[in-house]
Amino acid sequence: MELFAKCKGLTFKHVPFRGGAEADTALLGKHLDFVGGSGGHIPYVKQGVFRMLMVFSMEKRDPHFPDIPMQKDLGCEDVPPNSYLLIAPKGLPEPIFKKVHDAFKKASEQPDFQRIMEAQYLPYEYKSRAQLEKEVPAQFEWYKTMLQKWGIGKK
Repeated sequence: MELFAKCKGLTFKHVPFRGGAEADTALLGKHLDFVGGSGGHIPYVKQGVFRMLMVFSMEKRDPHFPDIPMQKDLGCEDVPPNSYLLIAPKGLPEPIFKKVHDAFKKASEQPDFQRIMEAQYLPYEYKSRAQLEKEVPAQFEWYKTMLQKWGIGKK
């Protein structure tokens, strides 16, 4: 939201919630003008209660909502990398890492997991440790550059 606001020269009042359900309830009650969400709002969109205005942080159009503009379509080229990671403390012993990794990978391959992700319109892509070790540093650099560009954080 802040990225879009900066791009368009807008100011939004941030209203914190514990999660999407609380934010959706506030929107339903007309206590807010809009919310940014990560999938929990989709049933309301499908029912026609909410109207999706834009898709944030995507590098390609959402196949479920091909007519909804992406941030890039609205003239905001600075789109953040979109990753959600499972992380653990530095120095986690390799046998424990392997056990946790293998359990999550196996779970993510299960048809029930894939159906749930699809039902929530949440794209999922497994990435290996090697892939992430290549991608994550570039994502940190992106955020570092953008925060400096916006004048946020240490100088």
